[in-house]
Amino acid sequence: MSAQYGGISPAIVEQDTLEDVANCCEMGLRYRQNERYLVPTFGLTDPVFEEQPVDTRTMIAEVLHHEPRGQMLMDQEPDRIDSLIVRINTEISLRSAPDA
Repeated sequence: MSAQYGGISPAIVEQDTLEDVANCCEMGLRYRQNERYLVPTFGLTDPVFEEQPVDTRTMIAEVLHHEPRGQMLMDQEPDRIDSLIVRINTEISLRSAPDA
């Protein structure tokens, strides 16, 4: 999250850094669509009842639609104990600027 409170004033994250972009992508991953009244398309289509393998391409596209500064890679693996659970690992980086 971009603003974290740990005292009298919030911690600040410099804009356009990897930390800022990663925070924004994380928020896109944590929200489900229609949870934000003012931006109902923000977030993911709820993947809870999706069959495995989960469609990570759609998840990436939905997040990057609202955070174009980022670039994401995802991989997934079934849980070792419960086969109905899938673990999704996400790597976030800055999108490289296009050549002028």
